[in-house]
Amino acid sequence: MQEEPRRVKIDDLPKVNGSRIAYMLYATDSRSVCNALITASNLRQLGTPPHIPIVALVSTSVEESVVEHLRKASIIVELVRPWRPKTSLLGLESSIWEESLTKLHIFEERGLDKVVYLDADMYIHRNLDHLFNHDVSNGVLWAPTAYYTSQQPFFGSTLMIFAPSNAQLAKMLDRLKRPPHEKYFDMDVLNDIWTTVNYLPPHYVVLNSDLNSQKLFGFSNTTERIANTYATHFSAKADGTYGKPWEMSRAAKLRTRAWASPLFYKLFQLYWTAQDKNCPWIEG
Repeated sequence: MQEEPRRVKIDDLPKVNGSRIAYMLYATDSRSVCNALITASNLRQLGTPPHIPIVALVSTSVEESVVEHLRKASIIVELVRPWRPKTSLLGLESSIWEESLTKLHIFEERGLDKVVYLDADMYIHRNLDHLFNHDVSNGVLWAPTAYYTSQQPFFGSTLMIFAPSNAQLAKMLDRLKRPPHEKYFDMDVLNDIWTTVNYLPPHYVVLNSDLNSQKLFGFSNTTERIANTYATHFSAKADGTYGKPWEMSRAAKLRTRAWASPLFYKLFQLYWTAQDKNCPWIEG
């Protein structure tokens, strides 16, 4: 009989240089659990040592049999209640966003002094452990510039370093009771409420739709920029329309856009290979 994995809690974690630190992911369904498994696996393969834990906040709506895959991968699971926006605020291009505000649970105080949060629908290319060296005292939040928005300064919510704060979370939830406009989601409320921000360079997280972009972010050419990118965020399917790899058929014809970077297509294959390895239980 296979032994059930020990359920480690945040309070059990040792301190690193006097602080309890962790990478944090979140999942609201089977697919995002799979994405969390892929991201955690990539972090470990890129050299993150076992003494830096990986925590996943998982919606209580996810079946326990699915959640157990995270525990078996030595990921610490914290169950949270899903938070859904009003129906009138949806109107989005993909259902993947419907529970996006559940991610705000990452700001709840649960015994961690410093968190490096990562959206799990990214592909990590380089080790990120140095981010734990950033000072988050006095409510400072670190995040890459959201170069893809016209409103600046504006930071992205795909990668953030911060000290969890119930006070800041309360402010965000209060603002969400009276959203100033439709499609007002996590990145919007974060930028409205969190005023003490240090910006990471935009090349930390680049959209996969921009892999062939001439946005160089200070590098000499796109090859150099790609080599220095830490994570690619899936925002486009192979045909260039908005979407994610799991919304595509694997039989879809790749390499149909002559201008696209080879990495644009390679990332889909990397994702599917990682899915087969880490999530053999999921369809698609």
